[in-house]
Parts: sequence; C-alpha cells; structure tokens
Amino acid sequence: MTTFKGAIAGGVIGGLIIGVLIGALIWGLCFRGRSGPMAATTPSTRDPRDRKPLPTVVAKEKGAREVEGAAVAPGWRKHLPQEKDDHAIIRDFKSLFVQIQLHVEGFYGSEAGKVSKRTVGPIERLAPGQLPGLLLHTKDAVPILEAILARWIVQRISLRSNAQESLLPIEFASIPEQNKWHMETDGRENGLAAESRDGFSQAFAEWRVLTGFLLPNPASIRDGTVGLEANIARAASSLTQALAPWELPGKSNADRTESLRGILQLASKAGILLFTQPSTFMFEWSSRAGAQGNSLVVTPALLRRLDSSGKPLRSAQVLIEPRVSSI
Repeated sequence: MTTFKGAIAGGVIGGLIIGVLIGALIWGLCFRGRSGPMAATTPSTRDPRDRKPLPTVVAKEKGAREVEGAAVAPGWRKHLPQEKDDHAIIRDFKSLFVQIQLHVEGFYGSEAGKVSKRTVGPIERLAPGQLPGLLLHTKDAVPILEAILARWIVQRISLRSNAQESLLPIEFASIPEQNKWHMETDGRENGLAAESRDGFSQAFAEWRVLTGFLLPNPASIRDGTVGLEANIARAASSLTQALAPWELPGKSNADRTESLRGILQLASKAGILLFTQPSTFMFEWSSRAGAQGNSLVVTPALLRRLDSSGKPLRSAQVLIEPRVSSI
C-alpha cells in the first residue's frame, strides 16, 4: 500500500514538472511570435551601435543609383551629331566659294555701258547695302557680282536672313531670327554679342546640335524638306533675273538658273553641317590682312569662335581666309 501511494505521488510530481516545462515552452513561443509586430511599433532596446550598418547600406544603394545615372547620361550623346573634322568643313566651304566664282565668271561679264540705277534696282532689293551701288562706278563688275552673290548666300546660312528665305530648314532659323542671333560679322560687331546671359553660348550650341538631331532628315533637301527646296528654286530664279544686265551672250538662261540652283543646294548642305556642329563658327567679312584702298572682300573668312563645349577660344581659329579683290 505504501509502495502504491509512493508511485502515485511520483507520477503526480512528474506530471507537474512536465506541465511546467510545456507551459514555459508555449509561453516562450507566444512571446517570440508577438515580438515581431512589437518591434515595428516600440523603440528598440538594442545597442545603438547595432544599427550603424543600415545607413551605410542605404548610402551605398543611393551612390550606386547616382553612378548608374551618371554612366547612362553621356551614353545617348554618342548618337548626336559629332564634331566634324576641320578638313571636311574647309572642303565644303572652299568648294562653295569656288563654285560661286566659277558661276559668275562663266555666265557674267563687265557691261558698264548698260548699267544704270534702274538696272541695279533688282539687285539692291535682293542684296541691300553698299555693293550694288559700286556697280555704277566700276569697269570690272565681276568681283562685285561675286561678292554680292556670296553675301546673299552666306546671310542665308548664317541665320542673318528672314527665316522664310533661309537656306536652312525653318526649324533652324525661326528662333535665331526672333532673337537676332546670327553667325556673321563684319569684324566690328559679333552676331551673338547681343545675348549676354550666363550660359547662353553653351545653351545655343546645345540647342543647335539637338535641333539637328531631332529634325527628320535635315540634310535631305530634295526629299525631306520640300519648303527648303522651294526656297532654293525661287531664289535661283530671282537672282538670275537680277543679274541679267551682266549676262554673257551665248549662254542659256536655263543653264544659268540650274547652275545657281546647284550652288544654293550645296550652300544649304554646308550650312546645315555648320549649324549642327558643337563648336560655334562665324563668317567674317573684314579683311584680316588689312587690305587698303580699292579692295573688296569677295568671300568671307570662316572662323571657329567657340569650342565644342561652348567656351570662347582665346583667339579665333581661322579655317578659311577671306578672298580680297581690287576693284
């Protein structure tokens, strides 16, 4: 009997111990389950040093995003018009100026006896200034006619003309016309000097490059820009009529017009090339050699004034020297 009671007592004590252990285990599990949500709403009691790596990780992630953005930014620029080799620019504009010379010398001559204020009138309307008046007092009209034609063309690729008459796409010419920006000078004034805002030079160069990139087929003047081709056709006809008093006999009017039309197309393509360069160029009509007396700048100098980052050069880089003729 005593043994039986002892066994019962031992079983009860053992059951209590097991119950306590199971209860402790369940309580511990419940506490751990509640500690997750609580951690989000109650201040942490951990040592502050345990939290130091977290900002470092965030900073690294932010830095990685910034580096990634910086790496992507220059990538798209490689698709923009890039700085053309100087030799290509020189070749295009020397060819243009030579074609002007050959056109005038091949189709026109000095006919002083036929010239009057009435005959000079059409040229004065197309090319106002002092040059048409010189035709009344010269025995050799050819260099003056060359200079008139060259100035007329350069004004229409240097943003100097009315946008509707430009040899550049109207998208290139409209904003500069409104702001009186142009890339032509007579040596006394700079075509961009009126704009003094900080950052203008860089923004102007960037705008030209982006406009050239975004405009569909800017160089395709035959198929891509009908309005520009129409301008060229009208200009070729008007200029041929204005120069009629100096025509050489035996030359076809159709040949003269077609020759001039080809020159204007060449000028348009060269002008588009120059417009879309990251560098900023300027046509200068003054004689850099300091010619004196009865001399005339027939074709202008072509200068690089700002580098590809839009910064002014210490001294202008001369790509083409002006051609000066005695009159």
